[in-house]
Amino acid sequence: MASPLALVWVVFILLTPLLVPLQIVVSNWLLRGRARGYGVEYEKRRLLLGAGTKLGVLCLFLLTFPVPVPLGFDPHDSLFVVLGGALYHVESFVRARWGDRSRRGSLDAPGVRAFGVGTSACVEEVLYRGGLSPLLESFGPTAFVLLSAVSFGAAHGLFGDWTEMAYKTLFGVVLAALFVGTGSLVPPLFVHLGYNGAYVQHGSNWSLTSRNPRSGQS
Repeated sequence: MASPLALVWVVFILLTPLLVPLQIVVSNWLLRGRARGYGVEYEKRRLLLGAGTKLGVLCLFLLTFPVPVPLGFDPHDSLFVVLGGALYHVESFVRARWGDRSRRGSLDAPGVRAFGVGTSACVEEVLYRGGLSPLLESFGPTAFVLLSAVSFGAAHGLFGDWTEMAYKTLFGVVLAALFVGTGSLVPPLFVHLGYNGAYVQHGSNWSLTSRNPRSGQS
Protein backbone atom coordinates (compact mmCIF):
# COMPACT_ATOMS: atom_id res chain seq x y z
CA MET A 1 0.00 0.00 0.00
CA ALA A 2 1.33 3.44 -0.93
CA SER A 3 2.42 5.80 1.83
CA PRO A 4 0.19 8.78 2.76
CA LEU A 5 2.65 11.24 1.19
CA ALA A 6 2.65 9.29 -2.07
CA LEU A 7 -1.15 9.33 -2.06
CA VAL A 8 -1.14 13.10 -1.49
CA TRP A 9 1.02 13.50 -4.59
CA VAL A 10 -1.22 11.15 -6.59
CA VAL A 11 -4.31 13.19 -5.69
CA PHE A 12 -2.51 16.46 -6.47
CA ILE A 13 -1.39 15.21 -9.89
CA LEU A 14 -4.86 13.93 -10.77
CA LEU A 15 -6.28 17.34 -9.84
CA THR A 16 -3.73 19.42 -11.75
CA PRO A 17 -6.09 19.94 -14.73
CA LEU A 18 -8.39 21.84 -12.38
CA LEU A 19 -5.51 24.10 -11.35
CA VAL A 20 -4.94 25.44 -14.87
CA PRO A 21 -7.27 28.46 -14.40
CA LEU A 22 -5.48 29.31 -11.13
CA GLN A 23 -2.13 29.23 -12.90
CA ILE A 24 -3.49 31.58 -15.59
CA VAL A 25 -4.86 34.00 -12.98
CA VAL A 26 -1.55 34.07 -11.13
CA SER A 27 0.37 34.59 -14.37
CA ASN A 28 -1.93 37.45 -15.36
CA TRP A 29 -1.51 39.09 -11.97
CA LEU A 30 2.26 38.77 -11.94
CA LEU A 31 2.68 39.88 -15.55
CA ARG A 32 -0.12 42.47 -15.46
CA GLY A 33 -1.88 41.38 -18.59
CA ARG A 34 -4.06 38.83 -20.28
CA ALA A 35 -2.84 35.32 -21.10
CA ARG A 36 -2.76 36.24 -24.80
CA GLY A 37 -2.59 39.31 -26.94
CA TYR A 38 0.44 41.16 -25.58
CA GLY A 39 2.96 40.19 -28.23
CA VAL A 40 6.19 38.25 -28.32
CA GLU A 41 7.81 39.83 -25.26
CA TYR A 42 4.83 39.03 -23.08
CA GLU A 43 4.78 35.46 -24.37
CA LYS A 44 8.46 35.08 -23.51
CA ARG A 45 7.85 36.22 -19.94
CA ARG A 46 4.80 33.99 -19.61
CA LEU A 47 6.68 30.93 -20.89
CA LEU A 48 9.62 31.56 -18.57
CA LEU A 49 7.32 32.06 -15.60
CA GLY A 50 5.52 28.81 -16.40
CA ALA A 51 8.78 26.92 -16.78
CA GLY A 52 10.06 28.27 -13.47
CA THR A 53 6.86 27.25 -11.70
CA LYS A 54 7.04 23.74 -13.13
CA LEU A 55 10.68 23.35 -12.17
CA GLY A 56 9.79 24.40 -8.61
CA VAL A 57 7.08 21.74 -8.44
CA LEU A 58 9.52 19.19 -9.87
CA CYS A 59 12.14 19.98 -7.21
CA LEU A 60 9.55 19.70 -4.44
CA PHE A 61 8.36 16.38 -5.87
CA LEU A 62 11.85 14.89 -6.13
CA LEU A 63 12.67 15.97 -2.58
CA THR A 64 9.53 14.58 -0.98
CA PHE A 65 8.16 11.73 -3.11
CA PRO A 66 8.77 8.51 -1.14
CA VAL A 67 8.80 6.19 -4.18
CA PRO A 68 11.98 5.88 -6.30
CA VAL A 69 11.59 7.34 -9.79
CA PRO A 70 12.80 4.66 -12.29
CA LEU A 71 15.38 6.13 -14.67
CA GLY A 72 17.02 3.09 -16.20
CA PHE A 73 18.78 4.09 -19.42
CA ASP A 74 19.81 2.09 -22.46
CA PRO A 75 21.70 3.75 -25.37
CA HIS A 76 18.99 2.53 -27.74
CA ASP A 77 16.47 4.66 -25.83
CA SER A 78 17.68 7.67 -27.83
CA LEU A 79 15.73 6.28 -30.79
CA PHE A 80 12.53 7.13 -28.95
CA VAL A 81 13.19 10.80 -29.80
CA VAL A 82 12.59 9.89 -33.44
CA LEU A 83 9.36 8.14 -32.50
CA GLY A 84 8.19 11.27 -30.70
CA GLY A 85 8.84 13.43 -33.75
CA ALA A 86 7.04 10.94 -35.96
CA LEU A 87 4.00 10.94 -33.67
CA TYR A 88 3.86 14.72 -33.84
CA HIS A 89 3.86 14.69 -37.64
CA VAL A 90 1.22 11.95 -37.74
CA GLU A 91 -0.97 14.09 -35.50
CA SER A 92 -0.32 17.15 -37.68
CA PHE A 93 -1.31 15.17 -40.77
CA VAL A 94 -4.57 14.11 -39.14
CA ARG A 95 -5.24 17.69 -38.03
CA ALA A 96 -4.60 19.00 -41.55
CA ARG A 97 -6.99 16.41 -43.00
CA TRP A 98 -9.64 17.82 -40.69
CA GLY A 99 -8.90 21.40 -41.70
CA ASP A 100 -6.65 22.51 -38.82
CA ARG A 101 -3.58 24.19 -40.34
CA SER A 102 -2.89 26.61 -37.49
CA ARG A 103 0.40 25.04 -36.41
CA ARG A 104 2.48 26.00 -39.44
CA GLY A 105 4.48 29.17 -38.68
CA SER A 106 2.43 30.03 -35.60
CA LEU A 107 5.17 30.17 -32.96
CA ASP A 108 7.14 33.26 -32.03
CA ALA A 109 10.32 33.16 -29.92
CA PRO A 110 11.16 29.53 -30.81
CA GLY A 111 14.20 29.45 -28.49
CA VAL A 112 12.18 30.36 -25.42
CA ARG A 113 9.35 28.14 -26.62
CA ALA A 114 11.77 25.21 -26.93
CA PHE A 115 12.98 25.78 -23.37
CA GLY A 116 9.40 25.95 -22.14
CA VAL A 117 8.16 22.80 -23.82
CA GLY A 118 11.38 20.94 -22.97
CA THR A 119 10.83 21.78 -19.31
CA SER A 120 7.19 20.76 -19.60
CA ALA A 121 8.12 17.38 -21.08
CA CYS A 122 10.49 16.59 -18.21
CA VAL A 123 8.11 17.73 -15.48
CA GLU A 124 5.04 16.07 -16.99
CA GLU A 125 6.76 12.72 -17.41
CA VAL A 126 8.06 12.73 -13.85
CA LEU A 127 4.63 13.67 -12.48
CA TYR A 128 2.09 11.94 -14.75
CA ARG A 129 4.09 8.74 -15.08
CA GLY A 130 6.46 8.59 -12.11
CA GLY A 131 4.16 10.38 -9.67
CA LEU A 132 1.20 8.18 -10.54
CA SER A 133 3.26 4.99 -10.43
CA PRO A 134 1.76 3.94 -7.04
CA LEU A 135 -1.46 3.31 -8.99
CA LEU A 136 0.30 0.44 -10.75
CA GLU A 137 0.58 -1.53 -7.55
CA SER A 138 -2.85 -0.55 -6.26
CA PHE A 139 -4.99 -0.85 -9.41
CA GLY A 140 -2.89 -2.53 -12.10
CA PRO A 141 -1.41 -1.36 -15.41
CA THR A 142 -4.66 -0.79 -17.29
CA ALA A 143 -6.06 1.61 -14.70
CA PHE A 144 -2.69 3.32 -14.45
CA VAL A 145 -2.48 3.90 -18.21
CA LEU A 146 -6.04 5.24 -18.36
CA LEU A 147 -5.73 7.56 -15.35
CA SER A 148 -2.33 8.80 -16.44
CA ALA A 149 -3.49 9.47 -19.99
CA VAL A 150 -6.78 11.14 -19.05
CA SER A 151 -5.20 13.44 -16.47
CA PHE A 152 -2.39 14.31 -18.88
CA GLY A 153 -4.88 15.03 -21.67
CA ALA A 154 -7.19 17.05 -19.44
CA ALA A 155 -4.30 19.25 -18.33
CA HIS A 156 -3.84 20.27 -21.98
CA GLY A 157 -7.40 21.19 -22.89
CA LEU A 158 -9.98 20.80 -20.13
CA PHE A 159 -10.84 24.51 -20.10
CA GLY A 160 -10.32 25.22 -23.77
CA ASP A 161 -9.81 23.01 -26.80
CA TRP A 162 -11.53 19.64 -26.37
CA THR A 163 -9.94 18.41 -29.59
CA GLU A 164 -6.51 19.14 -28.13
CA MET A 165 -7.49 17.24 -25.00
CA ALA A 166 -8.43 14.22 -27.12
CA TYR A 167 -5.13 14.25 -29.01
CA LYS A 168 -3.10 14.61 -25.83
CA THR A 169 -5.06 11.83 -24.12
CA LEU A 170 -4.15 9.46 -26.95
CA PHE A 171 -0.55 10.63 -26.73
CA GLY A 172 -0.70 10.03 -22.99
CA VAL A 173 -1.77 6.43 -23.61
CA VAL A 174 1.41 5.88 -25.64
CA LEU A 175 3.61 7.48 -22.98
CA ALA A 176 2.02 5.59 -20.08
CA ALA A 177 2.16 2.27 -21.96
CA LEU A 178 5.85 2.83 -22.68
CA PHE A 179 6.47 3.46 -19.00
CA VAL A 180 4.67 0.26 -18.05
CA GLY A 181 6.34 -1.78 -20.77
CA THR A 182 9.92 -0.61 -20.11
CA GLY A 183 9.78 0.09 -16.39
CA SER A 184 11.64 3.37 -16.91
CA LEU A 185 10.75 7.03 -17.40
CA VAL A 186 13.49 7.47 -20.02
CA PRO A 187 11.64 6.07 -23.10
CA PRO A 188 8.45 8.12 -22.56
CA LEU A 189 10.56 11.17 -21.71
CA PHE A 190 12.51 10.86 -24.97
CA VAL A 191 9.29 10.38 -26.94
CA HIS A 192 7.85 13.49 -25.28
CA LEU A 193 10.99 15.53 -26.00
CA GLY A 194 10.95 14.39 -29.64
CA TYR A 195 7.27 15.32 -29.97
CA ASN A 196 7.77 18.76 -28.40
CA GLY A 197 10.89 19.38 -30.47
CA ALA A 198 8.99 18.65 -33.66
CA TYR A 199 6.22 20.98 -32.45
CA VAL A 200 8.67 23.88 -32.10
CA GLN A 201 10.42 23.12 -35.40
CA HIS A 202 7.18 22.79 -37.32
CA GLY A 203 5.42 25.73 -35.70
CA SER A 204 8.32 28.14 -36.20
CA ASN A 205 9.07 27.08 -39.80
CA TRP A 206 12.69 26.51 -38.77
CA SER A 207 14.95 24.49 -41.02
CA LEU A 208 18.68 23.83 -41.43
CA THR A 209 18.74 25.81 -44.65
CA SER A 210 16.86 28.95 -43.59
CA ARG A 211 18.34 31.89 -41.73
CA ASN A 212 15.04 33.63 -41.18
CA PRO A 213 12.35 31.04 -40.32
CA ARG A 214 9.60 33.64 -40.25
CA SER A 215 10.25 35.06 -43.74
CA GLY A 216 11.56 31.91 -45.45
CA GLN A 217 14.69 33.73 -46.66
CA SER A 218 17.87 31.67 -47.01
